[in-house]
Amino acid sequence: MKIQIIILCVLSAVLIGCNEKKETQTDTNLAKQDYTAEKNSVEIYVLKLMTFNKQLISNGRFEARRKSDIGFKSTGEITAINVYEGSKINAGSTIAMIDASEYEIALQRAELAFRKAEIDLIDKLAGYDYINADTSKIPREVMEIAYIRSGYLDAKNSLASAKMNLNNCRLTAPFSGKIADIKSKLNERSQSTFCTIIDDAILNVKFTILETELNFVRTGQKVQVSTFTNPDVIIKGHITEITPSVNEKGQISIIAQIQNNGELIDGMNVKIIIENSIANQMVVPKSAVVIRDNMEVLFRYSNGKSVWTYVNIQMTNSKEYVVSPNTSRGAELNVGDTVIVKGNLNLGGDVDVEIENKK
Repeated sequence: MKIQIIILCVLSAVLIGCNEKKETQTDTNLAKQDYTAEKNSVEIYVLKLMTFNKQLISNGRFEARRKSDIGFKSTGEITAINVYEGSKINAGSTIAMIDASEYEIALQRAELAFRKAEIDLIDKLAGYDYINADTSKIPREVMEIAYIRSGYLDAKNSLASAKMNLNNCRLTAPFSGKIADIKSKLNERSQSTFCTIIDDAILNVKFTILETELNFVRTGQKVQVSTFTNPDVIIKGHITEITPSVNEKGQISIIAQIQNNGELIDGMNVKIIIENSIANQMVVPKSAVVIRDNMEVLFRYSNGKSVWTYVNIQMTNSKEYVVSPNTSRGAELNVGDTVIVKGNLNLGGDVDVEIENKK
């Protein structure tokens, strides 16, 4: 009986050991099935000589080409306002009016005084025996005396002044533009400045560059302007003025001019980009260059592997670099090389890579 028990125990141990071995082998197989080497998926770019747009970037602000504070030249109570803040107005259109009744009466008096002076002038000339004579044939000395004694010239000037004062009761736009900063209301007395009129159909862009950058700009050169509220929209213009002096900060003032697209306003802050084209440069997208040990590196693609390549950045713009091989580190880089431009952030040298697409 004891022998049977011992045999059963031995068999049980053998069976358990076999099951554990099978489970271990199964787990190992599953682990092998679950493990797959991570693939480095990259995008590539064939290096070639290109024209590089070197950029100079500055900040500035818009200024309307024409901007003027205007007001009534006559004084009185404002009886009509035909505009509002931001309204558009054409040259010669009425902006506002003041009470003209006082100036209308003054004009009537001036007209009467002038007619009386005309009669007095005829009487004076008659005293010199010039009745119904052609005034162009009357001696100049006689005419001057007759004008003075009759009060004709004074009356004529007073009549012209009265007409001008009456016309000044109507405030008109000196040029087409937009109304801003209205300072008066209905039934108030007119002030020296009623509002500001802004012609922003064409805008000036004022900005500065460093003295060392002067050779980069020229009159007529194209610029790209974008606002901070809508930075993706590029407005094109050109340089119209370069100030021929350097300020105390070592800066030179530049003015460029652009056509308003209807969304730009006077005083708006903007970014200005000036470009110069430089031919026959090795140009790569900015994404191609990464930093390793505080040095610029890009990876070339060769036979399915990544090749670590130290480079020097010669020039830069908002999207691209001009690069050259860092020969002090033994690097090589030539036109026709294939450069990895995406999937390189965590890449190392001599690593298997898989191409997603070819640019």
